[in-house]
Amino acid sequence: MTDTPARRRPTAGHRRRERTGPEPAHRTLPSVASIGRRTSVTPEVLRALADPIRRHMLERLSGHPELTSSDLEATLPISGPTISYHTKILVQAGLITSRTPGRTVVYSLRRAVLRDLVGELGTLLPALHGLDSPPTC
Repeated sequence: MTDTPARRRPTAGHRRRERTGPEPAHRTLPSVASIGRRTSVTPEVLRALADPIRRHMLERLSGHPELTSSDLEATLPISGPTISYHTKILVQAGLITSRTPGRTVVYSLRRAVLRDLVGELGTLLPALHGLDSPPTC
């Protein structure tokens, strides 16, 4: 017979307490849905665009309908696993798509997403234009 440790029962002090009273008030930012507008400018997209290697990948994909991971590796001074890491971030951000016919991974640019992104960022141009001129009193 093997010795198994005895299972300890929780004591009264370790029991989970039920919450009573109102929930604590947290300050939250309005969601995109509450604003009533869908947006392509998400934190994931902005993080994906912040890296120069990923921007170079997007630039290469913009000139071709599709590129394989080998094609991307040939134009960048980084290894295959690093290409895979960066393309995964771009796919998760929704900027590119991937498909795997056989053993090769083929990537393509989601042009409509980039077009929407540029359009949304373009709405900031009138506001930026006002920053160039001195304030009037």
